[in-house]
Amino acid sequence: MKDKYDAVVVGGGLGGLLAGGMLAKKGLETLIVEKNPFLGGRCRTIEWGGFRADIGPKVHTAYFNDPKDTWFYQALQMLGLDLDLHIVDWHIVSVNKKGEDKPRYDPFDPRLGSQAFIDFFAIMTGCNFNEKQKAELKRVLVEMGTVSEETCKEFLNTAFDGWSKNNVGDAVVRTFFQGTTILAGVDVQEYPTGHMVGAMGAIHKGSFNFAYPIGSVLMDSLIGPLEKACEQFGCDIVKGMSVRRICTEHKQANGAWLRDNKTDMLYKVSAPVVVSAVPLYTARGAFLEDDDFTESELRFVEMTVKGKQDDYVGFYYLKEEVVPPNFPAWTHIFDFTTGGPVYRGDLYIPLGAHPAIGATGPKGKQLVLTYMIGGPEGPFNEDFPDYETVRKEEKEFEDLVEIALPGFKKAIEHQGHVLSENWGRFCYLMHDPNDTVDVKSKAVKGLYFAGDSPFVLGSLLGMEKCGRVAIECSDAILRDRGKN
Repeated sequence: MKDKYDAVVVGGGLGGLLAGGMLAKKGLETLIVEKNPFLGGRCRTIEWGGFRADIGPKVHTAYFNDPKDTWFYQALQMLGLDLDLHIVDWHIVSVNKKGEDKPRYDPFDPRLGSQAFIDFFAIMTGCNFNEKQKAELKRVLVEMGTVSEETCKEFLNTAFDGWSKNNVGDAVVRTFFQGTTILAGVDVQEYPTGHMVGAMGAIHKGSFNFAYPIGSVLMDSLIGPLEKACEQFGCDIVKGMSVRRICTEHKQANGAWLRDNKTDMLYKVSAPVVVSAVPLYTARGAFLEDDDFTESELRFVEMTVKGKQDDYVGFYYLKEEVVPPNFPAWTHIFDFTTGGPVYRGDLYIPLGAHPAIGATGPKGKQLVLTYMIGGPEGPFNEDFPDYETVRKEEKEFEDLVEIALPGFKKAIEHQGHVLSENWGRFCYLMHDPNDTVDVKSKAVKGLYFAGDSPFVLGSLLGMEKCGRVAIECSDAILRDRGKN
C-alpha cells in the first residue's frame, strides 16, 4: 500500500472489485480497501460441516432475454472474464392445498411473457382468468411494456395500489397485481408504481430472468477471478482495514484515513477520487457524515435506512439423501392452509439435487437452505426479531419443507441460521424521484458511489445492479479525470 493513489475504493465486495478493476484497467492507480479478512461481501462462501456453498441464494435479476446481454456480463467482459451464466428456473411449490395430498411443483417461466401470469394465476387460485380478464391483463402488460425508464422514474412516488385502481379495469386482475408485491416484502401501500410498471413490462416482453454463474461457489467462480484480474491491472487490495473517514477540503475529496483492524494503527492515503462501494446505510456514520450529502441525497439515504432489513437463511446438514435428483434448485413456497396462497419463503438446494449451482460436500450428505424475508412484511413481523420468534417461525417453515421433502426433519444432523443484510429492498420503496443518490456525488467533488447504493431503475438488485453501477461509475470518473 502506497501513500498516494488516483482512486481509493471503499469496499471489496462485488461492486468495489468491478469498479476498482475498471479504473485500474484504464490506468488509474487504484486501492481497494476491505474491512473483512476476505473479499466478496455478500457473495460469500460458507464452509460448514465439510460443505462449501454460497451463504444464501444469490441470483441477479436482469431485464434481458440472454445472460450475455446483461450489464453484469458486460462488466465481466470488460475485465477479461468470461463467466458461464445460466438462467436459473424457479418453481412455485403449493403446500396444503385443498384436495391435494402432495405438494405441487409448477415452474414459473417469465420468458413466456403474459402467458406466465395467466399460468401463475391458475396455480395460485385453482381458477383461470376468463377471456375478458385475460384481455385486460394483456392490455395492461402491453401498456407497461411500452413505458420508458424515464417515465417509470416519474412514478416512483406513486403507490401502485392507487395507480392500479385507476388503470386496471378488472377487480380480479387488479388484486392479482397487488398480490405480487408480497415477494418484495413491501406493503402494497408503499410499493412504487415505477418499479411495478418496469418489472411487469419486462416480464411481458419475456425479458425478466434470474441468472447465476454456473460451476462452483461464487468465491471460486466470481470473486477469486475478479481479485486476480484487479491485481493484474495493477490494483492494490488491502484486507482487514477499515476506512475511518474520507478526507475532504472545501467539498473536494482528497483521500481517506484507514485503520488496521488488528493493530489499530492509522494510515492516511491521499487520492482525488474516493468511491464508496458499500451500502449507504453502512457508509453513513462510518466514514461519511451528513454534510457529505445534499439534502436531497440525505433523504434518499434515510430511505435506505428505512428499507434495511435482515433476512433469514437457515442451513440444514442432512445425514442422508432425501432430496431427489433433479429437484428444483430454487422454489417459492406458498402455504394454502387458510384456503388462499400465503408466501412463506424459499427453499434453496445448492448441492445434491439440481446440478446447475455449484457446491461441494461430504458424499452421501446433503445441504438444504431455507430463506425467509425479514422486516414487518415477512413472517417475523418486525425488523429485528428476538431469538424465540426466529425459532418459532423457523420450526413452522421446517414443517412445510417436510411436506415438500418427506424425511427432511428426520435427516437433520446439524442446523444453523444467519440473519443477513437484505439485497437492496430499499429499491422497492416509494420516494421522490428527485431524491436519489447517483454514481456521482452532488455534494463532494471526487466522491462517487458504486455497489448497490445508487438507485438504478431496471437493474434493481444483486449482481446485475453492481455490474451496471460499476460501468456507469467508472465512466463518470474517467470522464471527470479527462480519460476516455
